[in-house]
Amino acid sequence: MPATSSRVRLVTLTGPGGIGKSSLLKRFADVANELGTAPLLLDAHLLRQEKAPFNALLGRTLGLAAGSDPWRALHDGTRRALLIDTAELLGPLEDWLRRDVLPELPAHCLVVFAGRN
Repeated sequence: MPATSSRVRLVTLTGPGGIGKSSLLKRFADVANELGTAPLLLDAHLLRQEKAPFNALLGRTLGLAAGSDPWRALHDGTRRALLIDTAELLGPLEDWLRRDVLPELPAHCLVVFAGRN
């Protein structure tokens, strides 16, 4: 991903349950790793549709200490792919992510949402 772009890279995968979205995300993670991009695979099944659990899960996935700001950590220059599975369960977090979080991510961060909707 070129560092000269100021836009977040966003991909959405949609399809019915069992079609292979989770498998495809895992393959994306493998390819990202091969290309020197750190994959961050999150599953919305593990969340309660609240910001704090989402931030805590992202922080743990990044290997941060509890209470650290995971969004700030994404600005350290490391190329990353944020891969979010079962995105249809994000519910009220969708507006927050779309309005507040995604526009602030650095250009070297790819975001992939996979869900049924």
